Amino acid sequence: MIKGPFRGIGNEFRQLSQYQLFRKWETQYEFSSALEAPFDHATDGIDGEVFSCPHKASRTLDEFQARSFDFIWNFGFLQREPSLIRKMKKISKRYVAAFVPNYLNPGFVVHKLYHKVYGGPCLHPERGDKSLMSIGGLIKIFQQAHLRIIETGYIDSPPWPDTVVTIKQLFGSKEWSVLKIPIDVKLILSLERIVRPKRIFSHHCYVLGTKK
Repeated sequence: MIKGPFRGIGNEFRQLSQYQLFRKWETQYEFSSALEAPFDHATDGIDGEVFSCPHKASRTLDEFQARSFDFIWNFGFLQREPSLIRKMKKISKRYVAAFVPNYLNPGFVVHKLYHKVYGGPCLHPERGDKSLMSIGGLIKIFQQAHLRIIETGYIDSPPWPDTVVTIKQLFGSKEWSVLKIPIDVKLILSLERIVRPKRIFSHHCYVLGTKK
């Protein structure tokens, strides 16, 4: 179940793709508590009923003591602040995951051109160190924090590029707004299984690690 205001088909697709992965992890690794931290406007703080176990979101990691949650994750932060991984490791009892934009997606270039043409600072998650917007970059961060890698992969692989900005913005609109197209996103999600190569089509990639 997805809650909150409708923020476009692309965002809804990302939610469905990401949350089916979370539910698989919860069953496989038997989480009993989960935390999304930090979070910003990219997810609005667990913007759906993600886990069946108790879970919460916070804009900061500083309010939590060591070993407070079985599982901790964030979305679009480590390429901006790699040092957060050590705080995440400390707060987690065992599992840590991070999701970052996939810089190999063709939409990454479109997004950069948008800001170059129309100006203004980028406030999207698609900013930071490009070398860390990949599975290899995330693995490097996790290894430096002495976390054992147990899974890597790609999510959010729809048949359109990840421009981040809306169609209206691409054509010069200064206001953020989305087109409400009557499409069942769950039907489009089924295409994710056959889209190849995922390292090109996927909008985001992830690494899941555990304390050694």
